[in-house]
Parts: sequence; structure tokens; C-alpha cells
Amino acid sequence: MSDNKLKEDLVKVYKEWKDLEKKAGKKIKHHHELKKEEKEDEIQRFSDYAGLSVPITEEMLLYLDEEYFRV
Repeated sequence: MSDNKLKEDLVKVYKEWKDLEKKAGKKIKHHHELKKEEKEDEIQRFSDYAGLSVPITEEMLLYLDEEYFRV
């Protein structure tokens, strides 16, 4: 196999790999956005349940989660 053919093949494979990486990055970002939305929904649902006029912070939710699992 000539060096040029090898380089062409590597470029082709590299382009495919980069496209897959980009798609995976978008999926990770999308997953992160979904997790953030889920966390915001959880905060709002708890705040509504607790009758709070102002939603709790994410830090407070983490604290409450830790306390819940400690018991």
C-alpha cells in the first residue's frame, strides 16, 4: 500500500471518527441539559409540595438528599 493511499484511508477514517465524536458530544450535552431540566423540575415540585413561595436552591436539594439517605 502506498503512503498516499494509507494517508487517504486514514483521513477517511479520521473524518468518520470526528463525526462520531461530534455526535457523541451533542448527545452528552443533550443528556446534561435533560438532567438539569429534571433537577429544576424536582426542585420546583418539592418547593410546591413544601408550600414554599421561593424554590429551594440546588445546594439545598443536595443537602436534603444527603440527609434523606443518612437516615
